[in-house]
Amino acid sequence: MEQKIKVAIVFGGRSTEHAISLLSAQNVLNSLDLAKFEPVLIGIDKNGCWHYNENSMSLLNAQDANSIALGKLDQPIILSQNTNDRSIVSKKSNEVITKVDVIFPVLHGTYGEDGSIQGLAKLANIPVVGCGILGSAVGMDKDIMKRILRDANINVAKWVTVRQNTDGVNYDDIVKKLGNELFIKPANLGSSVGVSYTKDEDSFFKGLESALTFDPKVIIEEKIIGREIECAVLGNSQPRASIAGEIIPKDGFY
Repeated sequence: MEQKIKVAIVFGGRSTEHAISLLSAQNVLNSLDLAKFEPVLIGIDKNGCWHYNENSMSLLNAQDANSIALGKLDQPIILSQNTNDRSIVSKKSNEVITKVDVIFPVLHGTYGEDGSIQGLAKLANIPVVGCGILGSAVGMDKDIMKRILRDANINVAKWVTVRQNTDGVNYDDIVKKLGNELFIKPANLGSSVGVSYTKDEDSFFKGLESALTFDPKVIIEEKIIGREIECAVLGNSQPRASIAGEIIPKDGFY
């Protein structure tokens, strides 16, 4: 019998998108072909501690996006950084629990989509599903990403970048450049965390201050009227694209 590929599904994490990660990891696990792959479940708590989940994801309120949480975690582990070792090691006994063939990071936001865990995997020489370090880092920082897309002659929404605080931010100047209907976003978060839609000066500064509590770098974008289409692409020399999907918000924005 052909040996199954051991896939480390890593979920949770220190990001504000912790709960979204848990929901996503359930979908990944449910979609995994268990005839070909053996899941190795690794939950990272909000303090950044890694835990091995032997038989299940050990989730509380698994179907509730507002209260989903990691459950009982009693096997703290570390990922060996020795090149080609690929071992999951118990912090209690210092013994190898299992080895993995590939890491599937289902961490959202900071430390998961920004190149952090991708760099960790590269140090250990473990293949990782998805983008590498550079692609992850660039894709996570909306300001840097938009600059690169613009320089490649790809149309992007006009934007202004704000750093650290609201000092020197002139609302009238922003409106003159971008219009009065604006989206304010933390530069390095996803899942619409910290995003505000504003149409007047009062809501503008409230949204800006809110976004700055999540990230010291914030982007202010013009509103674009159009359809929102998403498509995942995997691979470089021989890329594969998923079926395109359209996001239709029930109210306001997605």
